[in-house]
Amino acid sequence: MKDNKLIERFMGVESSFDLHYHTSWDWLMPVISKCYQEHSRDAYFIQHNKHLLESIKNCDISKAHQIVLGFINQKNYTEVYTATCYKCNEEIEYTDVFSMCPLCLQAI
Repeated sequence: MKDNKLIERFMGVESSFDLHYHTSWDWLMPVISKCYQEHSRDAYFIQHNKHLLESIKNCDISKAHQIVLGFINQKNYTEVYTATCYKCNEEIEYTDVFSMCPLCLQAI
């Protein structure tokens, strides 16, 4: 499956066997964990976090897989800028016109 190869590259691994990111929580959860650990401040991830948590809670691996793929695709094809949040002066990475950190955006 082409989508799983994209996840494999995101994870920095290469394998010659079948990939089961779309059918196994054992495979997908490390990907979700990496998203949270390394990219939890990205605007796309924050925007879709609620849906990702709902899909995990409802054991909907297909939806979780699609959200993760959307995030990876967005990360791969979007230019990332570095700026300082104009509200709290925290350094942030952003991909759109907003220049506030996620915590300040959530407080609005």
